[in-house]
Amino acid sequence: MLRMTLVAVVAGMALAPTPSAAKAAPAAAWAQEPAPSSGLASFLPPAPAGWESYGAPEVTENLNGMEPTVSHGYHKIGGPAFMSIVITRPSPEDLADEYSALQLGPHPIATHMVTSLEKVGDRDAYLIHNTAGGDAGYVMMMKVGRVSVGINGADASTKAEIVALAASMDLEALAKY
Repeated sequence: MLRMTLVAVVAGMALAPTPSAAKAAPAAAWAQEPAPSSGLASFLPPAPAGWESYGAPEVTENLNGMEPTVSHGYHKIGGPAFMSIVITRPSPEDLADEYSALQLGPHPIATHMVTSLEKVGDRDAYLIHNTAGGDAGYVMMMKVGRVSVGINGADASTKAEIVALAASMDLEALAKY
């Protein structure tokens, strides 16, 4: 299931609806909703400066054995850029399989997709970049303890914005989840 998610993201699909597909809603609107029983939504970072949250986080407590998953989107104020984040706690086997499949450098088949190793604090993160131009974007995959974090950015989202969103999370607490 996770491999399919990565393939979908690498193929250019967003992890959450774009602002044009989802009406912007202030962060306070979703913050008042009851927290899911897993508590995973509490690890979602706030919108960065110059960005706003849109829509409510999507929470799935158990989807075909992929336990719990939460996703949320952010839209750049006054611009087309968006970022979305997915946090999930897959089975240990799926987590290991997902990260063992990542290779640094150009993808062997889709050579315009290039993976580099980045640092988010003291943690390694894989940043996949579409170098083909057009709707080029970034996808970050980061393992934090038993949790997988994926961040997708497109339409003028920058590498620095993706890394900063990941760094704004409480990674130490997430690693203990």
